[in-house]
Amino acid sequence: MKSALKLSGIFVLATAVVGEIEWGGSFSTPPGATYHWLASKVDGAYADPTMLIAIIPIETNDDASLDAAKETALALPFDSSNCVDITVSGVLTPAPSGSCWNLVFDETMFTSTFALGLVNFTEIAIFTEHFPTEFESGVHFLINIETGEEIEAVHELEPESVKDWSNVIGAAIIVNLMTLTGVFLIAPGIKQVCTFLHVNTYATIVNTFASGTLFACALFLVLFEPVHLLTPLYEDEAVAVAVWGTSILCGYLLGHVLETCLSSLGIAINIGHPAASINDTNANTEHGNSIALQNLAKGSLAAQNQPSINPSNESKIDATMTVKSDNDQAWLFRRNRIIISIMVGDFVHNFVDGILIAVGFLGCGKVTGWTIAGATIGHELVQEIADFQLLTGDQVALPVGKALLINFLSGTSVVIGAIVGHSVEFSDKVASVLLCVSGGVYMNIACTEAMPRALASADTLARKWLGFFSFAVGAAAIGLVLLDHEHCVPGGGEHHH
Repeated sequence: MKSALKLSGIFVLATAVVGEIEWGGSFSTPPGATYHWLASKVDGAYADPTMLIAIIPIETNDDASLDAAKETALALPFDSSNCVDITVSGVLTPAPSGSCWNLVFDETMFTSTFALGLVNFTEIAIFTEHFPTEFESGVHFLINIETGEEIEAVHELEPESVKDWSNVIGAAIIVNLMTLTGVFLIAPGIKQVCTFLHVNTYATIVNTFASGTLFACALFLVLFEPVHLLTPLYEDEAVAVAVWGTSILCGYLLGHVLETCLSSLGIAINIGHPAASINDTNANTEHGNSIALQNLAKGSLAAQNQPSINPSNESKIDATMTVKSDNDQAWLFRRNRIIISIMVGDFVHNFVDGILIAVGFLGCGKVTGWTIAGATIGHELVQEIADFQLLTGDQVALPVGKALLINFLSGTSVVIGAIVGHSVEFSDKVASVLLCVSGGVYMNIACTEAMPRALASADTLARKWLGFFSFAVGAAAIGLVLLDHEHCVPGGGEHHH
């Protein structure tokens, strides 16, 4: 198919408004052949049970004639009240001035076929309510039924890119607000329930849930998509795999590299003072500090199994977070790495989400755009709770307010991505690298930060099983959100997750 059709048909759902022409093309139909229009089921169902179609005979097959024919089709008018219903037994024979029909697909058949009566017309323009590719499943939509030859469009309508800034920015802002969902964990009732949990039970639940959520987000959401995008870009499959794998590895190491660079410069991230927070349990309660810190004050897992900051060595850290011992330095390095990994991972991932949302609105319309935004909100809801748990847990020990601020600020990249995606065209290669780096960052947090702590805290058989269950719940929460969810990727094709 022509490139215009590919670009226009990215991530299209069957959501066109009746009366709108989504696609149009001109065809040469020499006499002596029998032409049929085909519509097939995709994934077991038609994209829509019906579709408006108009056929307008034209004198010359060029772009100008196609544009003029579109105006003729709209003037018929092109809507269900005027276009006659026609089933697979009917023949589409246009009048010299053009005609339209409402194709009614046969649900009992995998492919609905409609004959075209074009004996008197050798050049025609066809306009449809949906993109024909929505109904393609291995068979082209227009063929010579006698020879099986696929009839390609000579010219196609240029896609109309309407800048829908209000919906794009509105959707991005809603996604960004999901970064504040950690407030739920300190709500009355929820907070009291968690406070009574044994610290090891709490640590097991929090860390396995976080690991399952972030690991599933990387595998289900961001790492599979680049495979489809990169493979067609390189003749040598090994090169595509190298780009894919290297980008993931770079993302995996990104937090460690940034933390090492900052540490080499003598820079520590002074976001809340862990020693002070742990030393004053009442202050934690009064200021709404995290549940994790309250449990930590009672005797945390970190104090038992990990190099940690505690009241006995508080004097080893001054007001500027200057490290005074090797153990404290190891704790601070790990803390920095987790904060940087979450900030970088969220920023990159949300930036790409913003791009995808913008392209959904731009290339596919409001309904599709909001569908993408809704699925993004779903996985962000679960993921941001996991990030909040990590930031307020024993390895980072941030106050609630500062943890929410980090999540919110890193999440603002979804708005930046939406603006960029609505203004700039990204190549498949750039989008793929961004996705791979983001996935690598989340695999790092899930595998090397959250899971080791979960294994350390699961010190009884009951907690081990609880950890398995919590991991499964976190992974399933992402997986269920992504069922039947498609991503709209610049320059890419449409596919399901």
